[in-house]
Amino acid sequence: MRRTILCLGLAWAGLAAIAAAQTGNPQGAKDPVQPAQNNKYVYGKFVRTDPGKGIIAVRVGVGDDSRVDEYTVKMTTKYWGVDGKPLADGLRNAALTEGKEIWLQLATPSQTRDVSDVWLSNPAPPPPAREIPPPPTGKSQTPPPPGKGHIPPPPG
Repeated sequence: MRRTILCLGLAWAGLAAIAAAQTGNPQGAKDPVQPAQNNKYVYGKFVRTDPGKGIIAVRVGVGDDSRVDEYTVKMTTKYWGVDGKPLADGLRNAALTEGKEIWLQLATPSQTRDVSDVWLSNPAPPPPAREIPPPPTGKSQTPPPPGKGHIPPPPG
């Protein structure tokens, strides 16, 4: 009897965890929206925009599996051009044409529809800068001649 109650309790907890993990879709699509993890980028093709409402529509997915998702842009959203430089006019920029590849960086992983950055090129991070050691300063010590060992430093 205890074993049965314990199994039912664990099954109930598992179902509750699965239900809590799914995020509801505000646009009413069939499948739940999966939030971006660790501010990852959403990639898609630009469809349309409504600057008055602050909405940008993007086609995500490929072929029959694609769908149009709408995202919310704020006054603080930054727009980046193909060259990686800031875009003027935001959603009203002429570079935003239908079918243009874009990347959206979501504001936070828990908010699935708020956009912090819109990129017209792949926003892959640049490779880390190589640190070049500074040139040696002062007198350089001459290595000891072969077979002679080290020269002791002068007393002082």
